[in-house]
Amino acid sequence: MLTRMLCLVMVVSCIFGFRGSDVRAIEHARGGEKRLRVSEGPALPAGRCNHAGGVVGGWPVVVGGTAWSADRKTKHWLKDSLVFSDGKWSPGPPLPHAVSEPMFASDNSGVYIAGGRRGAAETNDAVYRLSNVGGQLGWQTLARLPVTRTAGAAGIIDGRFIVTCGSTNDVPTNRTWALDITSGDATWRDCAPLPGPPRMYPAVAICGKFLYLFGGMRPTEEPAQSGMEVFKDVYRYDLKADVWERLPDLPTRGYCWAASAIDDESVVLAGRADGAIHDDVWHVNLSDMRVQGVERLTLRSTCAPLVRIDPNTWWLIGGEPDSLKTRTEKVTVIKRLGQ
Repeated sequence: MLTRMLCLVMVVSCIFGFRGSDVRAIEHARGGEKRLRVSEGPALPAGRCNHAGGVVGGWPVVVGGTAWSADRKTKHWLKDSLVFSDGKWSPGPPLPHAVSEPMFASDNSGVYIAGGRRGAAETNDAVYRLSNVGGQLGWQTLARLPVTRTAGAAGIIDGRFIVTCGSTNDVPTNRTWALDITSGDATWRDCAPLPGPPRMYPAVAICGKFLYLFGGMRPTEEPAQSGMEVFKDVYRYDLKADVWERLPDLPTRGYCWAASAIDDESVVLAGRADGAIHDDVWHVNLSDMRVQGVERLTLRSTCAPLVRIDPNTWWLIGGEPDSLKTRTEKVTVIKRLGQ
């Protein structure tokens, strides 16, 4: 995805629509102030990006995505999965069809994947769960999305798989849906839409009982926007009340990034793109939206899942390190200090 966008755009300098109060500039941690540490993890067998990731039965898993041929002339849409077990990545059960840019999330019951692209021009509405049954990983089919959707974000709260934003037929959306994954015959229900502009490629994290959404982008034909509008706004969604709340903006814009909860009051945010690809790792305090740049990725990368391996460890797995049809197999390990 990023290759296509980077050919068209430069970093934008202004944002239209809703606007929150700006927070202070990014703080840079020093020595003993650092909350996170970065190292290199176990590389994938080959590079991929725009894939899903999660943990099933204690095993890190990646699914689908895209890759390029060695001569970078042929793009491949992937349907395979890889499972990290016994110190190595091994093949897992494949999806019924290729999927890239899906909405995905995981909890103790499995990894959930919704929508995404099957190819350059084909999106889909299929929803699947990868779970561990009797020691074997397998896919189950769940209720289809109301319409095809790709390039959005997702999270799980109280047994509800929440999908928000993305695009349908290449038109950005702010619609939000939820599926009760504790019920075998549940259907998707409409939730309150994101109150900000429709967008693609935001980051989402679940902290406590809330879903937090960060940034994103949408294409635009406005000359002053240089091809796309990139956001730095932040929203909190309360599923029980079905209400979104606008929070103070981030110091800078981003999309195609990934977020994960550190605890109920803070998140780690990495893999940012804004027309360029960045290697910064942020610690974001949700109580005051204070942002601290705490580390650098071992290799700059975007369009990659940030998977929480245990309460104090995250892996940013694979991704896109440049706009030259490159896919990386590298894994960055982010570790919380002092725990």
